[in-house]
Amino acid sequence: MEGLLSRMGSWVWGPGTLALVLGLGGWLTVSSRFFPLRRWRTIWRETWGSLLGRGERPAGGVSPFQAMATALGSTVGVGSIAGVASAITLGGPGAVFWMWVSALVGMMTKYAEVVLAVRYQGRDRQGNRWGGPMAYMARGLGSRRLAGLFAAAGTAASFGIGNLNQSQEAAAALESLWGWPRPLSGCLLALFTLLVMKGGVRWVARLAGALVPVMALFYLGGGAVVILQDPARAAQALGAIGKGAFGWQAAAGGAAGWGIGETVRYGVARGIFSNEAGLGSAAMAHGAAQAQSPARQGMWGIGEVFLSTMVICTVTAVTVIASGLAGTGAEGGQLAARAFQAFLGPWGGEFVSLSILAFALSTLLGWSYYGQRCVAWLAGEGEGAARWYRRAFVLCAGLGALGRSQTVWALADLLNGLMALPNLAAVALLSPVVWREMKKEGLL
Repeated sequence: MEGLLSRMGSWVWGPGTLALVLGLGGWLTVSSRFFPLRRWRTIWRETWGSLLGRGERPAGGVSPFQAMATALGSTVGVGSIAGVASAITLGGPGAVFWMWVSALVGMMTKYAEVVLAVRYQGRDRQGNRWGGPMAYMARGLGSRRLAGLFAAAGTAASFGIGNLNQSQEAAAALESLWGWPRPLSGCLLALFTLLVMKGGVRWVARLAGALVPVMALFYLGGGAVVILQDPARAAQALGAIGKGAFGWQAAAGGAAGWGIGETVRYGVARGIFSNEAGLGSAAMAHGAAQAQSPARQGMWGIGEVFLSTMVICTVTAVTVIASGLAGTGAEGGQLAARAFQAFLGPWGGEFVSLSILAFALSTLLGWSYYGQRCVAWLAGEGEGAARWYRRAFVLCAGLGALGRSQTVWALADLLNGLMALPNLAAVALLSPVVWREMKKEGLL
């Protein structure tokens, strides 16, 4: 199964998809006259510099900050730790460079997704706001068939990237921290997921708003201690990333090497896994927000990509490469834990395990909502299909704890690609709408 999934993932993430992801992001960036760089002060002021909406509970929606926290919670998952370590193992240090590239061009891709999600917002039967790729494909492009294709891929992906992968890594973290057996961890994760899904989108948004800032600051604080402890090794790690970006590079601490094809593939694929730019998933969280305007809500998308990949993933990458443990047989979260232990001693492993656990739970929060929205599109707002989906999602959260790391990662890569293709096509076709919304706010 692992071999089959890997081959299918290689086909989905072939040169055509990589060119589409990077090409569309680059084209949007140039067409916006490099908006993320040109207006970075405005972006800061509208997002991280002003969190006035954090305490708001608007009727029929969630606040802009809560929407961002939900999206960021699903974005900053185990991909920011285990995913980065896996990219370095499979693609070498240079893969991190291509993660950065995918993030830099992905900022405008995600901005466009959020703008379109808010522009084509709707309301469900309970009066809650909702939006996302299904909305802008059906209402903006007039293609319910394309929307259905995305919803089907999104439903499947919610079991991969947003469930099995997170559950497997969370169970590994609990086993490492307290020696809990995998079946026990699976039962507890299933119970947590059940409670989350019963709470609805507003409960998910409030919980994410409380959890996400704490977990991000906790992880960045530990990473800062590592980097400041040995700045010279951190600088050498950054040099290894640059040297390995365009060719073969000896593994840090080993004798293996990687070709540029694998370096680019795993760098871009894991970059998208970490920031979700191009997948369209985070747009569903922002589509539930009561935003001032589509163009202003879109700035949160830029901030999410920057924080998740350029900051959090870089901390992981520098630590793993500087430790010299890449290529020694450890993989995923285990490699990240050993890397932090090399700098922080025995408690470094506990630090990583706690971080992975928090990141995995936050991702389960966001993707439980994304999957339900996709199912609601496919089957209508009726309770029957939603009930069966919730049962299956909870069951997978339990079973995922028993999964094997590389098999689950291969499945997540495949499902990510199947989501990205229809979404990228829709974003490209609707880009004139994005430019109009930006001009209304004087941003273009």
